[in-house]
Formats: sequence, C-alpha cells, structure tokens
Amino acid sequence: MRGSTTITDILNDIDTTLITPTLSGVQFPSGAKVMRGIYRPWSSVHDDVISEVKSLVAKYPDYTLESTGHSLGGSLTYLSYIALAQNFPDKEITSNALAAFPIGNAAFADFGNSQKGTLNRGNNVADGVPNMYVTLPFNFKHYGTEYYSYGTRISCLKCSGDRDLTCSAGNGMLGVTAGHFQSFGVGLGLAGCGILS
Repeated sequence: MRGSTTITDILNDIDTTLITPTLSGVQFPSGAKVMRGIYRPWSSVHDDVISEVKSLVAKYPDYTLESTGHSLGGSLTYLSYIALAQNFPDKEITSNALAAFPIGNAAFADFGNSQKGTLNRGNNVADGVPNMYVTLPFNFKHYGTEYYSYGTRISCLKCSGDRDLTCSAGNGMLGVTAGHFQSFGVGLGLAGCGILS
C-alpha cells in the first residue's frame, strides 16, 4: 500500500480521533481503539479485499498471504494484517509495515501481537514517522517486530519491544524527515509519496 499522495491522505494521516473498529470477520477485543484516519480508508475497501483474497485463496490454495505498505500504507498494514489473520486463520501470513506510525492504543497493539503470523516493522535511520503519536496526548503503540536499518545489511538491527531506544524510538526524529524516503539502503524518492493533487 502506498504512502500519502493527496490532501485526503494527509488529512487521514493526522486524524487521530480514536474509534472502536468493526470489520467483518474480525473479533476486536473490548477496549481496542484505532485512529479514525486509518480506519476510514481501510474499512472502505475491507469487504472487497477479503472477497478478492477468498477468490485467490480458492484458486491458489498453497500460496501464503502477505501485505506490505510504506508510510500511510505501512500504517494501513497494521489493520490489513489483523483483517487477513482473522479472516484466514489457516493461512500463513506475513506483513511488512515500512516507515509506519502507530495507529491505536495498547489494547489494539496487544491484539495485533496475538495474531498467528508475522508482522515486521521496517524503519530507517533518521526517519521520524515511526515516532509520531507515541507520547501524550496519544500514547499510541506499535506492534510486531521492528527491524532498524542504517542502510546496509550488516547494520540492520532486530529490535526489542514497542519502543527500543537503540532503534527508531531513540533516533530523536519526529515527523516526515529525510530518512523517510529510503528503506534498507534503497532510495524511494517520492515513490508512493508523490505530488499532492
């Protein structure tokens, strides 16, 4: 899933109002809350995505499921991972949330961590987006395993927990910074973050 390319995307990026999510096939626990700005775009396509994946699973039963996104798309990956894991509990699933900001409270993050499958968080040195919304008044939580990259294979770290200070939580950056436009040594330029329309 792509990053922000329109004014609507940016408005979704900053709509931090917490709501109680409801998605077909997903049993969210009591108290789980997510950002309206992420819930709204995912919920608008959720049923179509699940229907299409069901068709593809029937056609290719041995395939695994994966979802990946960068920036806004990385944050949407947090919801897509849960949606796929809940709707397809017998399938192997791996998701990669690249340069994503957290989208929900601790109950939501705990629910994400409880899913069968793997959610990787890929973050780049000097990227401040993963540090958005993690402090008061939000206190949103990441979930999954963070991999922090200095741009080379040898410098990639596997991090511990939600806020490992040797990884993105300790880089001192906040918001969209120069490091947001590369991932694991690959320059993204404006891929997925193009000219606003």
